[in-house]
Amino acid sequence: MEKDKNKTKTDNKEAGMKGQSSIIKKADIIMLLLLVAAGMLGYFGLKAAMKKGGSVKVSIDGKVIETISLDDDGEYRIEVEGGYNLLIIKDGEAYLKEADCPDKLCVKQGHITKEGETIVCLPHKVIIEVIKD
Repeated sequence: MEKDKNKTKTDNKEAGMKGQSSIIKKADIIMLLLLVAAGMLGYFGLKAAMKKGGSVKVSIDGKVIETISLDDDGEYRIEVEGGYNLLIIKDGEAYLKEADCPDKLCVKQGHITKEGETIVCLPHKVIIEVIKD
């Protein structure tokens, strides 16, 4: 008789836990979706709030060498010790078209137009940052 009571208690606990585990899974999924949605809203909201810049500041090894207006379309060759980067400014955007650094990650960073956006070439110690006029 005692064994039957213990078995019934154990069965009830297991049944209760099974119900809770499916609720926890649903709650976890809902929480994850809410966090992803909040992150996306924050990211896109921040991007939308960024102001369009007026110029790019070009620095080599922490020293500003040139400031160029985003309205001045053209190609600008940035000479560094042992190499170069080719900066293109066109239609209010700036990007690196070429570089002779080993990994060329700076070329893959894309176009920048808004205040605070940067392109960085670590091997050449070049930083290109969009600034306000």
